[in-house]
Amino acid sequence: MNTLAGEWWESGSWWQFVITIAVGIAVGVLAAWATLRASNPKRELTWSTFTDSILGRPLNAWHNGVTVTYRYQGAEVENPRLVGIRIRNTGRRDVTTAMFDSGRPIRFAFIGDVEPVAVTEVAKWGASADPQVVLRDDRVEVHPMLLRAGQEIAFAVLVTANAQGEAKVMAWEIPLVDVHVREGDRP
Repeated sequence: MNTLAGEWWESGSWWQFVITIAVGIAVGVLAAWATLRASNPKRELTWSTFTDSILGRPLNAWHNGVTVTYRYQGAEVENPRLVGIRIRNTGRRDVTTAMFDSGRPIRFAFIGDVEPVAVTEVAKWGASADPQVVLRDDRVEVHPMLLRAGQEIAFAVLVTANAQGEAKVMAWEIPLVDVHVREGDRP
């Protein structure tokens, strides 16, 4: 259709209308995405473990009839192992004490015939307060605390390992609200 003013696609107001609509849709989508991201911050904890023989090798690996015993506070510990547990806030936001459901602690348990003896060492990086780590029965408890973004705590537990020298750990209970928890290291 030909008009006195020219074809419809040659009209400057038509293209101005199309560009205005496209920019409006793009701004709306970006605003919705930014609002969703700001109102649902990503909180994430990553926990990992390691085990190590205290003497560098299993007690039954010593040669020439050497007998080695390990004592902790006077009591003999058979097949001693150190189990390290590390908890790291890998999210963008802090994990506050209010996020611990009903003030319950994070609990770790040992798998198999493993008996914890004592929490021997607690370390913190970037923490505002010392973490309270308690050995209760056959579980280790980490009481509610502020874990800032990027903060990390680690502690070692002296255990009597099973006959194979293994001391595996599992997350027994992690009562955190709105926090994604996973096992393993995050680069």
